[in-house]
Amino acid sequence: SAHEFFWFFFAVLGTVLLTDVGKVYLAHRLRKMVTLQWQRVMHVVVGVALIVFGARMIVKMLA
Repeated sequence: SAHEFFWFFFAVLGTVLLTDVGKVYLAHRLRKMVTLQWQRVMHVVVGVALIVFGARMIVKMLA
């Protein structure tokens, strides 16, 4: 019914709003902890992880 759809839609919008507010809060807290050195380390870690998983996918595809 229309009443149930309204509450479902309201719940979905509320969940999205709360999630976005939480992301903003955590991003603000994380900004204080992030340094240039930390960013460089994370770029290397993420880069290595992407290379490893990409190579694994290629090997699985060719095998």
